[in-house]
Amino acid sequence: MKKHVLLAAGIAALSLSAAATAVSAEELKDVYLFTCTFMDIPSSEAVEKVTEKVNEIMNPLGVNVHLEYTNVATYDEEVSRRLAAGETIDLMNSMEWNFGSLISNGSIIPLNEYYDEYGADIKAAIGDDFQYLVDALTSGGELYGIPQLSSKHTYNDILINKTLADKYGMDLSTIDSYDDLEPFMLTIKENEPGVKPIIRSGITFSGTTAVCTFNEDYEALGDGIGVLMDPESYELVNFYATDEYAEFCRNIHRWYTEGLVSDDIATSGDRVHTYWQTGNAFACIDHTTDYSTETAGKMLSAQYGVDTEMIRISTPVCSNQIYFTTIPYTSENPDAAMIFLNEMYKNTELMNTLYYGVEGVDWDLVDGFITGKEDSSFFASCGTSQPMIWGNYFVSTETAGNEEGAVQKALEFTKSGKSTRTLGFLFDTTNVSAQYAAIQNVLQQYQEGLEFGILDPETELPNFLQALEDAGVDEFIAEKQRQLDAWLAEKE
Repeated sequence: MKKHVLLAAGIAALSLSAAATAVSAEELKDVYLFTCTFMDIPSSEAVEKVTEKVNEIMNPLGVNVHLEYTNVATYDEEVSRRLAAGETIDLMNSMEWNFGSLISNGSIIPLNEYYDEYGADIKAAIGDDFQYLVDALTSGGELYGIPQLSSKHTYNDILINKTLADKYGMDLSTIDSYDDLEPFMLTIKENEPGVKPIIRSGITFSGTTAVCTFNEDYEALGDGIGVLMDPESYELVNFYATDEYAEFCRNIHRWYTEGLVSDDIATSGDRVHTYWQTGNAFACIDHTTDYSTETAGKMLSAQYGVDTEMIRISTPVCSNQIYFTTIPYTSENPDAAMIFLNEMYKNTELMNTLYYGVEGVDWDLVDGFITGKEDSSFFASCGTSQPMIWGNYFVSTETAGNEEGAVQKALEFTKSGKSTRTLGFLFDTTNVSAQYAAIQNVLQQYQEGLEFGILDPETELPNFLQALEDAGVDEFIAEKQRQLDAWLAEKE
């Protein structure tokens, strides 16, 4: 790999501090950051103002930043198109699901050289507590991604309509799993005909999630096809053929036939606006990264206008990294890209700007909390997505609606969490691509119907398992096992 030398004298040292030194326009190195939002794309005027503020910070360090945003639904497709066309991108968001292919096809470059030379503040933020996140983004001894720091430890939870629970004197302390909801849901069904006893979350209501994805013992390994069920073993099993899955499907189907599960569960994915916000639902199975169920319940209550209690039903674990940062092969200035990225891990002003926009334009600091302006396109578009995508959330400022010290409490919660045994394992489906496509078709045909309780597992689960077998699930899991064994051997 060629060595990149910064043109401005002393710029490497400047990358480790916030000291400002005059750098001429000719000496500035351009860095193109391409990212996504979960909401609408901010206006070009808003992005221009944010870019100007970011460059007030970065220009003295020899870096000239260009920001571009697209919607999360089209982000991966747009990245693929741009990289295939050789367009310059210096920093981009990545996720674990395609990380292996990005490495194998040369779409992203190794970062060791730049990380060692320009990443001192990233390393300081990572420390010993988060080194496992760096290790999980290392392949063949090469580092290919920089972990974003935020609350990454996820656990299953149940949301309860506290008003209804109190009305019928329910003891919610007896709830340790979704099974424990049944007597309470029966009470709601018998006494509140207009209320849905249980609804799906906006994300999913599946057996894989409820049993396997965020569990201290079980591991779904991303796609849920070939999972670990024994904490003492690394032998993959077909989760859909286990007794646990059959029991889950039987319970949910019984609930569905008894009228406990929302009859439109397969189509009503928006729990907040469809039922919860109107108070017409009693319980919802979900998962979250909130550091405190009590705090989360208070925030949800304030946000939705419904007294909400959150109950944790699994141990917080980090099973994937969601978003991390990579440098594509089309980057013209990977050294400057790393300098910019390094600043994201220590500079509060920079992160508040990248997350929420320009102070006084997009937000104001009110009683120590960032409070978005109603007419801010940037705050509305980026305020919920960027804090979990870029840099170090733990150096940013609390936003309105949080409790005092929320960022620090999130940091302590994340430090105390554990990671799954296979964090960092990247399964390359190339050798079983035909089987993978066939399995996906089978899952699309059966999975939601079984896991929402609509299909009778007594008749349809055997059909599901046979269809998976015909699609090549055994060959798929065998290839996954082979790669997992090789990955484990490499770690020894």
